Amino acid sequence: MISLLLPVSAFGLLLQPPALGAPKFSLRAASRQSVLPRMEASVDSQASTATEEKTAPGTVTREETLYKLAFVESPAQITTGPVTYKEVPAWKLTNDVGMSVTVIQQGACAVKVEKGGKNYLWENKKTKPDDPNDPETGACYYGADSNNFPLKRGLILHGGIRAAAVTAEHGLYYDTEWPISFEEEEGSRTIIFTIRDTDEQRAKCAHGADDPYPDPPGNPVTPGPFSVGQFSQPTPVNVEGYDVIEPMSFYPTTDCVFQARITLRAGEEFVRFKMVVVNPTKKDALGEAWFPQTYPITEDSKIISPQRMRWKRDGWCFPDIAQLFPWDKEEFVKPLDWPTDGIFYDFPSKDGKYHAVSSGDGKTGCACVTRVAPDEPQFTKLWSWGQKASGDEGGEGLSQGRPATEYYEPWASAFNFAFFQRAVFAADTVSSFEMAVLPIDEGLSNDKTNEELRETVEAAVANANIELEPTKPGLKPLPAE
Repeated sequence: MISLLLPVSAFGLLLQPPALGAPKFSLRAASRQSVLPRMEASVDSQASTATEEKTAPGTVTREETLYKLAFVESPAQITTGPVTYKEVPAWKLTNDVGMSVTVIQQGACAVKVEKGGKNYLWENKKTKPDDPNDPETGACYYGADSNNFPLKRGLILHGGIRAAAVTAEHGLYYDTEWPISFEEEEGSRTIIFTIRDTDEQRAKCAHGADDPYPDPPGNPVTPGPFSVGQFSQPTPVNVEGYDVIEPMSFYPTTDCVFQARITLRAGEEFVRFKMVVVNPTKKDALGEAWFPQTYPITEDSKIISPQRMRWKRDGWCFPDIAQLFPWDKEEFVKPLDWPTDGIFYDFPSKDGKYHAVSSGDGKTGCACVTRVAPDEPQFTKLWSWGQKASGDEGGEGLSQGRPATEYYEPWASAFNFAFFQRAVFAADTVSSFEMAVLPIDEGLSNDKTNEELRETVEAAVANANIELEPTKPGLKPLPAE
């Protein structure tokens, strides 16, 4: 693990490959005191910040605070409880136009993006204390030993926007606390999460028998926290005289540095998210890097996008639908109208500069905005649980992990076009892409047509005047004749 207490010079080789035109990095070590929360503030629900906060003109502030995570013991308790809570250190940026973002270290996660006191991200817990229809609930691990997630203990999902590094399905480090550091410039502040994918770091993913969430026993010949299935190469290897499938062999250790940078600037009504992958070695690395996002939805919520064609990679997903699928069917516009849970991907890449979803409250929603450039393709993965009857809590398989409150989960990447489709992070290079998360606080009426909703989002994106950094490396020129 990269320690925050290391001197800056220890990062020189890692984050400054020669002659690459690399972006400016500052990993000034945060003192041990800087990652301890001040106890006078708490950021634990949507209701706790119901009024708009602003800073002095031209400024952005950073506040150390607490965030309350909610847990249930097992999927069977998602709708019944009991619920337990744990307060963890959190950091909040606030600017002069009432925008704020709150982050925690677990999974390098932004748990809140707020405008006017309203959180536009989904949280896996009760967020409206006075609403009897808002259930008391929490997160738990599910899908253990299913090989659907990179860790054998399964997935735990608290919500927000996370950094998924190295692998498909939420990455290797979704329940790891990423080291944190900070940057400050005039009118701008950035929170930086950094982790290096090394053998030592991977070993720390293991949860022993005395951990509250231990790993399943697994194969005694190939013990450890990692899954097989699509995470492994199909060819067996010989271990102690046994031919076995080696866990995580499809994603060998990259030795790359993965960095999630979350920036708020004065005057901007959106939050910037930047993924950076630094390969400081002399060998190409294979892997994935995404920003998975979760947004709260209702049965009236709609996906708002100019995408014309999508594809489905997985045979289990809507088997009666062609792999290439024109996005013109109303049944897939509303995430909770999907016949079952499922996954789609943009084809061949993202059309336009935004992918948005309405909250279903008749007014608000959120857009993920990326660059539009011919040499910088962007990609989106779409996930929804679909109709409630297809996956009630307590059901079979992964459906037992369906949370008590609904969310829609688009993923953004400029490196990977689908899960288990590894990208090359070339030797001695810095790869990066930037996106913006734009809350839309009016105009997304439930009775608007799809075209009218697109026009509303396009106007909001234009008014926000979002200028993003170029994607690196982007597409290379064709070979010479």
